[in-house]
Amino acid sequence: MHTILGFLVANFSRRFEDEVAAVGHRIVHGMTISEPSLLTEAVIEQIQEAAVLAPLHNRAGLQGIRAAQEVFGMAVPQVCICVRSSSQVTIYYK
Repeated sequence: MHTILGFLVANFSRRFEDEVAAVGHRIVHGMTISEPSLLTEAVIEQIQEAAVLAPLHNRAGLQGIRAAQEVFGMAVPQVCICVRSSSQVTIYYK
């Protein structure tokens, strides 16, 4: 995230951090999260729990979430969309 931010600041805008209104993340599995959600600690914990269902994808997504929190702080809201939820998995395995 720091490398990407450095590239954007160097090539597009020196005030890039100030111009970001929100950060969006695509997460593979969100357990019961089936709609776009504001990332709270409770939502992040649920994504962590779902990492057993999508270990490569969710762990990488969580790294992106934590990096964005570090770069932009809590002042910039973060949202996620989860591609799969527990209700969808149940449908597939019926």
